[in-house]
Amino acid sequence: MYKHIYDTLAKHWCANGSIYFYSDPHFGDLDSYKYFRFPELFTADCNIAETIKALDKMQVDSINKVCTKNDCLVILGDVGNVDCVKKLKAGYKVLIMGNHDAGASNYKRIKFLEAPYDNKLFDEVYEGPLFISDRILLSHEPIEYPFALNIHGHDHSNRELTTSPHLNVCAEHIGYTPVCLSTLIKNGALKDISNIHRNCIEVARAKK
Repeated sequence: MYKHIYDTLAKHWCANGSIYFYSDPHFGDLDSYKYFRFPELFTADCNIAETIKALDKMQVDSINKVCTKNDCLVILGDVGNVDCVKKLKAGYKVLIMGNHDAGASNYKRIKFLEAPYDNKLFDEVYEGPLFISDRILLSHEPIEYPFALNIHGHDHSNRELTTSPHLNVCAEHIGYTPVCLSTLIKNGALKDISNIHRNCIEVARAKK
């Protein structure tokens, strides 16, 4: 069982493997690729459809190189073309919806027992921020909250939030390579984050 997240989540998310984070793939999105990520590839004589297809494949391959069938992949919003999600090898997939994602039902995994059908989308879909432990908050947009590490996407400028701990896992800011939760923790991502209960006790003591 994963020690650093709530048991009810660990039971499904990482029974046999690791948890990885990735945000804002924007699969199939011309504007994202052309204006934010790879403007140099979209020349006057390029084949736009083939270029987008190649960049989608690059992202899928980069994710699959890290996340295997035993792992959980958490995408923090702005998925884009769900056909690319179906190509991801992660055995368990979770979506924290972003501002470009439309309707939770469009992303949920569907299985039919009476027929060999599986749409291979997300096993869990959340429409807003999610605490996965007392000191780890997942969201699409960055949230300024001093008592948790906020792992998020959305901000393609990667501005620094000085008032609260955070990690931006937008695809282009992490080299299109999913970030492993256990590695973050081993590297001390939580060491300077106060437990909210302990902080309240210390504040109360200071007022006496």
